[in-house]
Amino acid sequence: MHADLGLTFRIITFLITLSVLIVLHEWGHFIVAKLARVRVTDFAIGFGPSLISIRYKGTNYRINPFLVGGYCLMLGEDGRKAEQSGVTATPVDPAEEPGRYGTDFQGKPVLSRLAIVLAGPIMNFVLGFVIFVVALAAIGRQFPTTTVAALSSPSMPAALAGLRPGDTITAIDGEPVHDGAAMVGRINRSAGIPLVMSVRRGDSTLSIRVTPVATNVNGRRIGLTGFSPAFASARLPIARAVPEAWDQTVLVLASTVSSLVQLATNFAHTAPQLSGIIGIGQVATQVQQEGWGPYLVFAGSISILLGFFNLLPLPALDGGRAAFFVAEILRGKPVDPEKEGLVHVVGFVVLMALMVVIAFHDIQRLLLHQNIL
Repeated sequence: MHADLGLTFRIITFLITLSVLIVLHEWGHFIVAKLARVRVTDFAIGFGPSLISIRYKGTNYRINPFLVGGYCLMLGEDGRKAEQSGVTATPVDPAEEPGRYGTDFQGKPVLSRLAIVLAGPIMNFVLGFVIFVVALAAIGRQFPTTTVAALSSPSMPAALAGLRPGDTITAIDGEPVHDGAAMVGRINRSAGIPLVMSVRRGDSTLSIRVTPVATNVNGRRIGLTGFSPAFASARLPIARAVPEAWDQTVLVLASTVSSLVQLATNFAHTAPQLSGIIGIGQVATQVQQEGWGPYLVFAGSISILLGFFNLLPLPALDGGRAAFFVAEILRGKPVDPEKEGLVHVVGFVVLMALMVVIAFHDIQRLLLHQNIL
């Protein structure tokens, strides 16, 4: 489980994961559009010229060669998809099968259009929650043990004190230690305070004195010694997996909101730490080496992040389109389509520029061999 799976295999696994998350996001739009009787002209996995195209009940289902992502195109959409991906909806002859497989998107009530737009992000939230449940029930919840897995740096207190991978900490200051989480908490609370650790190494028991160094992590001052505990897993019954998956979902959302607040209040410091697709891919390949349990939790977190960021009221995102529909509800009439289209185009250009900047930072970190984890 912890063996190196091979970098190429891990990269392919990450790309497949990302594609599945995006396609299911689009499937959310697709399902609600069908329920609202909107004509879906095309539903595709991947981009580029179609390798396989099957027409069924008025929709062209396509498989394209560039398999990362996909799209859902509806009759009467405002060209947003074409602006983003260079794809256009299949032309529909109004005289052919009139209304049989749904009608124009723009002709639907505003609440129906709002529901279709929000369905994609909501699908990502649901998918992330389900992935967490599967990870906890089928593979198990990961928890730290009191055994040392690795040392982070030879200059950190743990290495300087002589702690080694494979050592098991049995007591701290004479108090027996059995729970890894409690051990980590004790170390984190002891910044600058010397700790005497009883360590089992093979058949021997050693006494090692370690002083955790004070470190600022997300605004909190904690103590670190510079070692990573080994992790174990335990499967949870479904009755426990469901509420824990919900707690994990809330935790991911809360952490994301906290990060956005830090970005808004301390942009100069936080912005260089942002990671794009390259940085996320690097993290994904590292997490896979920890096993499929942690990787599923990572995939569920990415799904929730996709849903959250798509809900932000930014042009060219689902949240931006939803904001125009909310404005239509409040005003009692739609926003001028030309003005809305201009906002989406400008917003899309800005988002692309931001992605380029983030990708630059990702590449710079890789070239400097900086670990994003």
